[in-house]
Amino acid sequence: MNVAVFRKTLWDLRWGLVGWGVGLAIYAALMNGLFPSLKANPALDAYVESLPEEISRIFFEGGGGSFTDYGTFIRAEFLAFLPLLLSIWIVGAAARIVVGEEEGKTVDLLLAQPVSRASALLQKMAALLAVAVAVPAVVGVALVLSSATFDPGVPRWRLLSAPFYAIPFLVAMEGVVVAVAAWAHRRGPVIFAGAVLAIGWYLLFITARLQDSLESLRWATLYAYYDGNNGFHEGPDPAYWLVSVILAAGTTWLAVVLYRRKDLLT
Repeated sequence: MNVAVFRKTLWDLRWGLVGWGVGLAIYAALMNGLFPSLKANPALDAYVESLPEEISRIFFEGGGGSFTDYGTFIRAEFLAFLPLLLSIWIVGAAARIVVGEEEGKTVDLLLAQPVSRASALLQKMAALLAVAVAVPAVVGVALVLSSATFDPGVPRWRLLSAPFYAIPFLVAMEGVVVAVAAWAHRRGPVIFAGAVLAIGWYLLFITARLQDSLESLRWATLYAYYDGNNGFHEGPDPAYWLVSVILAAGTTWLAVVLYRRKDLLT
């Protein structure tokens, strides 16, 4: 099997892995460095309890929590935003690897490979997925290493695995963005559509949390399924995986169909 497209795409994405992996690892380490001082400040819990219930819902699952508990703290200050942050990278990377060759007038090199269009696209997606898995791995290692100076109150393997909860979200997001890229000829529309989806989903999720009358709408976003599953005490949520896999499979199929029929700009 010819995997030249996969290897080339991995190489093209190397700096994204370094930049986002190191950047998020540094942020995770900074949050861990901040936690011991917060844990020693019991007045913080009184402040949290004084927050309006609607505001508390944004930071805490179920509307209650304590920043002196490590799991609650790192979830509210980092893990809850991880899918949004990585989605920003996924959008740009997907647009680059699928549409970038058309903009750069190098698509002839792709077509010269002894692989079908479907195989080429799927190899690109596999390479992007591999990097998307590697970034949470780097973050997980950073969480473990930077917590060596204090007791987080949870097993170290939980620290290592927590960032991986974002993977189903990213797989689904990749499928959606690649489907748009398989139709478009320029990166601009792809990035615009992906950004609107990622940010729009998040804003809808937050709005639905703030308004009881809109509570049911939050289940129209992937953030709702991820949100109840990104702590250290919950196991994998079948609904989260099921929705993500169905969305990813459907959009990947659509992307292949569109890419096969696309008039590539050479």
